[in-house]
Amino acid sequence: ARTPSLLSVLRDAGVVDAGGQGLVFILEGALAALQGKEYQQETSSPQPVKEIPAQDEVEPGQLAYGYCTEALLRGAALDPDSIRQTLSVYGDSLLVVGDAGLAKVHIHTNQPGRVLEELLQLGTLHDIKIDNMLDQHRTTLVAETPSQPKPEKALGVVAVAMGDGLKVALEGLGVDVVVSGGQTMNPSTEELLAAVESVMASSVLILPNNKNVILAAQQVAELTTKQVAVIPTKSVPQGIAALVAFNPELGLEENAAAMTTASQSVKTGEITYAVRSTQVNGCEIQSGDILGLIDGKLVTTGREVEAVALDVLDQMVEPDNELITVFTGEEIEDEQAVALATKISQQFTDCEVEFHRGGQPLYYYILAVE
Repeated sequence: ARTPSLLSVLRDAGVVDAGGQGLVFILEGALAALQGKEYQQETSSPQPVKEIPAQDEVEPGQLAYGYCTEALLRGAALDPDSIRQTLSVYGDSLLVVGDAGLAKVHIHTNQPGRVLEELLQLGTLHDIKIDNMLDQHRTTLVAETPSQPKPEKALGVVAVAMGDGLKVALEGLGVDVVVSGGQTMNPSTEELLAAVESVMASSVLILPNNKNVILAAQQVAELTTKQVAVIPTKSVPQGIAALVAFNPELGLEENAAAMTTASQSVKTGEITYAVRSTQVNGCEIQSGDILGLIDGKLVTTGREVEAVALDVLDQMVEPDNELITVFTGEEIEDEQAVALATKISQQFTDCEVEFHRGGQPLYYYILAVE
């Protein structure tokens, strides 16, 4: 509770330190376990527990819940604690992370439809994913003696990204596994480790593509017998630049050095929005303002997406730059993209301009300048 008084950026934003709050939850959970109690986080507005039909008794060796259900929930005033309590009666392995504007939900359940109905009462759903874990369990059992196992290659690649278009772009450049994740939805070390283990290669390169994922990626090397190198990419454009330098004929260390150097040759711009009113670097920001960032730093704000995007590019593009690449977010219509492409081409006549459907949440546009 005291962290806003210890760090001005927290005080200006009106939030507590997330890492400190997480540590509190861990310690409270450990204490509850030692005392033999069930740990539940307190919520300011507890919701009544809903009655659901009793599940059939599970036979030994069977899964209690058959469907792994995931979704992104977008709303105006989301409360992760309240969502967690509402969904807790529908299954286990429940995870709700995010903030008032966007939350990632994960649960193992026998009633995925009911879970989605609950979420729809709170906002809009995106990137819905429902996997039949029973099928996956059977596949694992049957796969003990495959007739034709996949040949192992020397070097594989794992990357992190959110958005169908970005995933396709990364896979087209040689990525074996794309792990879903990005800003506010960082994948865990466990998820990255599972991706590394699934690649049929003795050595694996990891592209975190977000500064908050780099540490989790670096921990994977300590948990696997494979050789792992992390390219410290902080954005998808940096990851793409690194992949252009990827050479499967070279070894792990040679590729890591070349790809790290290549990733630093691109500048990244991001156009997003403010989910709450706050203050950053002395700049007053109102909820709903359009924010323009360059390499993760706020450089401009406004009320119009297109105007902010052009302002960011004006600050990014230098005389020796030749290429502007734009990845459009899931909320951008084709007409909007065409209109922005026209203005960029008119304003930056010395640069080639490329537009791709990224499909990423949160960010209207991701810009790359090389």
